[in-house]
Amino acid sequence: MGQKENKDIRSSRENLEGEPKEVFYRIQLTVAVYKNKKLAYKNEMIVPTWYTRRSEARAHIKKEINKRLKESDFFISPRVDYDLVRYSQEGSCNTYIRYRIIEEEGNLLKIHDQISIDNKIT
Repeated sequence: MGQKENKDIRSSRENLEGEPKEVFYRIQLTVAVYKNKKLAYKNEMIVPTWYTRRSEARAHIKKEINKRLKESDFFISPRVDYDLVRYSQEGSCNTYIRYRIIEEEGNLLKIHDQISIDNKIT
């Protein structure tokens, strides 16, 4: 009876027909500018790279953060909601960056084909 119950319970990674869903990961990058401690500008974008493992996306973020720390004026952010910060000379206008891994489900080839079609149309 225990084995039958296990077969009836669908994994969260299966669609209604019981077929496995493809899960992939992307990086969401947020850039925010605060002037006099008030949010003045915020832009969120999805990095156009697909990862099949969360660890691959995490490694990319770690590499990107280390590169910015070495090659630019960014520092580790004291704010818990952002990863990096660049202070302006006058200190009243600071730029913050946040990296987040987002999970998406679907058929990666179908999504890639749809993006290709959309790009040809425009």
